[in-house]
Amino acid sequence: VAFRFVQTGGGAATTAALLGEHIDVGVLAGSEALPVVESGDVRVIAALGGDRIPYFPDVPTATEQGYPTNMGVEYMWLMPDGTPADRVEAFGAAIRAAIENEEVAATLTERGMIPSFATGEQAGPEVAELYRTIEGIAATLE
Repeated sequence: VAFRFVQTGGGAATTAALLGEHIDVGVLAGSEALPVVESGDVRVIAALGGDRIPYFPDVPTATEQGYPTNMGVEYMWLMPDGTPADRVEAFGAAIRAAIENEEVAATLTERGMIPSFATGEQAGPEVAELYRTIEGIAATLE
């Protein structure tokens, strides 16, 4: 099947493009998809993460459908190379405290996110694996 990838600019723009029938398929975070799925305007055909989405329990993962992938939305905070270590550590401590706050964690979970925290050193292998996955997918689109 031939198709053309179009960068729409994020969740809100993708939702608008789907609703306006300017695109046939879009990738949204589960929390972004929820309102338009509940309204009946779109349907979810696959969860791209490793697990099914809790509030879309009947939607199989892409892996379950024969397309092995594990791509969730990852939020990362980056600092320029050379940023003093004490600033990196202070910022990391603030982010960790926010993620570990029960109210913040509950809000993230309610929005379909899995709250977690890792330092750059800890997240490095996961980011490298994600990059390899994206490269593999991109190679199939050429």
